[in-house]
Amino acid sequence: MMTIELVLLCFMIYKSRTFKGKSGLVYPIIGSHALSGAIAGIVWMASVGYFYTAWQLPEDKIQQDVIVSGQVIDALCRQSEKEGGPDKGYASYLVNVKKLHHRDATTLFSLPKGSILNGLPFVDDIATAIGFRVALNANDSAPCLREGDTFSAIVKLKPTYAKANPVGADRQRILVSKRVSATGYVKAFHPESISHNHTVRQHLIDFLELLPLKNTAWWKALLLGQRNGLTDIDWITLQRTGTGHLFSVSGMHLSVVAGASMLFLNITFYMFIKLVSPLTSNIVFNTTRYWSRRKHKGHFWFAPLRASILCAVILTGLGYAIICGAALPVIRAWVLLTLVCTLSLFKVVWRPFHMGLIMLALCLILFPLSVLSASFYLSVGALFIIWFLVLRFSLNGNNALKAMFKLQCGLTITMLPITFIWFESASIVSILANLIALPMVTVMLPICLFILLLLYLLNVLFAAPSLLSHVLTLLFEYADIALGFVLHILTLLAELEFSAMSLFLKTEAAIAILAAVFVALLPKWRFKYLCVVALIVPFLTSFIHTNETLWELHVFDAGQASAVAITKGKRAMVIDTGASYNGKATIASNVLLPFLLKRNIQYIDFVIHTHSDNDHAGGFNEISQSRLARYADFYLPVSTSKHIKACEQGLSFSWQALNIDFMWPKKGNAKDNNASSCVVKISDDSTRILIPGDIEKASEYALLTHYLDASKGGETEKTVAADILLAPHHGSNTSSTDIFIEQVKPRVVIFTQGYENRWKFPSKAVYQRYLNHGVKPYMTSYHGYINATVDGVNVRVKTQRFDFEKRWYLAPRMPSHL
Repeated sequence: MMTIELVLLCFMIYKSRTFKGKSGLVYPIIGSHALSGAIAGIVWMASVGYFYTAWQLPEDKIQQDVIVSGQVIDALCRQSEKEGGPDKGYASYLVNVKKLHHRDATTLFSLPKGSILNGLPFVDDIATAIGFRVALNANDSAPCLREGDTFSAIVKLKPTYAKANPVGADRQRILVSKRVSATGYVKAFHPESISHNHTVRQHLIDFLELLPLKNTAWWKALLLGQRNGLTDIDWITLQRTGTGHLFSVSGMHLSVVAGASMLFLNITFYMFIKLVSPLTSNIVFNTTRYWSRRKHKGHFWFAPLRASILCAVILTGLGYAIICGAALPVIRAWVLLTLVCTLSLFKVVWRPFHMGLIMLALCLILFPLSVLSASFYLSVGALFIIWFLVLRFSLNGNNALKAMFKLQCGLTITMLPITFIWFESASIVSILANLIALPMVTVMLPICLFILLLLYLLNVLFAAPSLLSHVLTLLFEYADIALGFVLHILTLLAELEFSAMSLFLKTEAAIAILAAVFVALLPKWRFKYLCVVALIVPFLTSFIHTNETLWELHVFDAGQASAVAITKGKRAMVIDTGASYNGKATIASNVLLPFLLKRNIQYIDFVIHTHSDNDHAGGFNEISQSRLARYADFYLPVSTSKHIKACEQGLSFSWQALNIDFMWPKKGNAKDNNASSCVVKISDDSTRILIPGDIEKASEYALLTHYLDASKGGETEKTVAADILLAPHHGSNTSSTDIFIEQVKPRVVIFTQGYENRWKFPSKAVYQRYLNHGVKPYMTSYHGYINATVDGVNVRVKTQRFDFEKRWYLAPRMPSHL
């Protein structure tokens, strides 16, 4: 968080050196102002982080019944397949908390020891005033609440915590950026406490659903910023065409609405003046002064039109932000709009760069946690890039269509590195898609929003439909046909094989290529192209695999599931692929496969599912359909087809100079369950890794007996000994016996389990058992993604939360039962 302040500090100190007095001395006051501003910014951001971490659930209240009273500020209700009427279904809510107490009415806020706030009677009020929020899920039997509704319910809460992996969406960071301090699920609503106080936005959404439109979900996204109705196919279309920003309310939408309102007001006032002036000879409309009516030379001067229009534009922008749910990008744009209009009202001229810095400072003060969201960097980055391109190429004086084409091309190319940082993919056809969709959306947005508001007012004022409402509805239907045409074109573009590409860049490489693009766009100087080449080097080197003699173990944070990969050079072996929920294997599709692509892996040679339970084999389809696994061999405890082999005891082969040994189940096994899980051992001359699936005590004893008897009889030299062990059955107390740990002799044990899982894995007894044997424990819920690198002699273990992404908001949390 301090990066922005430190960068601005360095910039201002550097600029202060250029201001010299007659004596040639640097004005010390400029440097002191810069330093004090930077310190104030750092203190402010640190204070916000402190306040966020201050109000957290005490350890003894995690996953306990508590009473929450609050107001819904964002809601998602999905219709259930079960019978029960339209008001039943799955729901998730973002709630502004008004009261949060345990059943004994004691407060749940836990301040750090020594906090200056400890003991103050108004701590609860402060917490709710600064926006204490929780994210809640409700089951099929819960009523569907809407935005603005208030309620009271019994819930179970746990701290804001999520999976931590090198790729994929960082849900924990997203929740923190929304000021969510806890998550949980609703056990029971208090029906008498539910009060339906729908917001204006919710009323408009409900009314829009009643109109005879074919693309209602798209209109809700475009006009009101609610994208819950978009399907997975719709999201893929937006992603592959790079048009997601058009259907997500942002600064662009507010600027369109503000520009349309200014144009409308100017035309209205102009026509009014032309009509009124001939009828009144003693009234002159003031277009330059800023005060109200006064008498001058026998005429009455009315309030200035320019000031009135600017104030009306500010209020229009505020109203639009409210009906869009006060989305943060829109609020940021409204802050900038208000700043520009205020400067214009007082005839103050600032450079665009200065206005940008002030806007950035205001956003950091008003919405400090927004620096953790992608929208902050995309919005601010797009704004500065637009200003840069307009000033650099003098686009203000060009033909409007030509300028728009240049601006769209420049913006798309320049935003690519930022897009790759946050989403690891970008659209190739985005320039064409935006040139087609952007003009249509720009025209339809203000017109259709005005029609919607007018139709809603007519519906409220007049119960029966009027001729005007019929005409407006017909116009809306024509607009719906035009939108459908645009969506059809976007669908055709998205279906092109080359429409999008994935590129997994390190942040440093992406920043370097972004700097290279900016330098290339600057005016020519002596060493310009040398600088461009130097900045491109980090980007090019990111595709080079440095050392192919190393091999690595990757244990992903898959929640209460297992997903593991072994990589060496440009080849990989996958062992378990995580779980699948509602038909979506997010770990396999959003984490495992993208990670392998990021590591420049070209082939997955083997896919081993230790058994067919969902938490181990949920990503089977995603992996089998991946181009990386087109030549892969698949293994399960039982051979179910000619494409899937059985992992029988004694089966061994060499892969990338590593030894792969299947140690369980026995030959002829016909079961596919925990007891018959594939036990696979990967080793080289110095290091051994044992992955035993979900075997339990009986299988452990049988496994040990077999290899002990075989070694005594001279039949085999293989043993179960390993340096790194994945704990059997996620650390359940039904496995990891003392004798098993003694025979394996691991130095490191890794538990694959979810935070605060209902089975309380790893078992406290098992966890202590490993500690008693001197084994160093790692947990995916605590450490996140775990990487073990083997260089032939040493093994280095690093984790996501402690090494790769050590951030204050990603601080690890031990399971409460440990």
